[in-house]
Amino acid sequence: MLKNKFYNALKESLHWRREWSSDMEIYLKIKELRETARGLTIRKSLLTFLYDRIVNLPLNTLNFIIKMKHHFHYQRIQNEIYLIDKEMEKYSEDQITNGEVKNEENKKK
Repeated sequence: MLKNKFYNALKESLHWRREWSSDMEIYLKIKELRETARGLTIRKSLLTFLYDRIVNLPLNTLNFIIKMKHHFHYQRIQNEIYLIDKEMEKYSEDQITNGEVKNEENKKK
């Protein structure tokens, strides 16, 4: 009974992590496209580019730190998904093995 609860908790956790991961992939791609478009717009003029970089240096630094944080969380969730998958495989293998053992015991009787 306890194993079933644990397995169901893992299954639900895996579902939500995969959903979050999918949403984060979309978010990161959109952010990348916006940064590329912004860069293309600003780089048309060297003076505008330099002005933008100097004036917005604190904000650009903060945005870079936030971007690194998002990538860190995305990688952490990917690792958690991998580990939860492995744990669920172990549980499934235990369940299959236990089922085979029980069937063999029933055949002996």
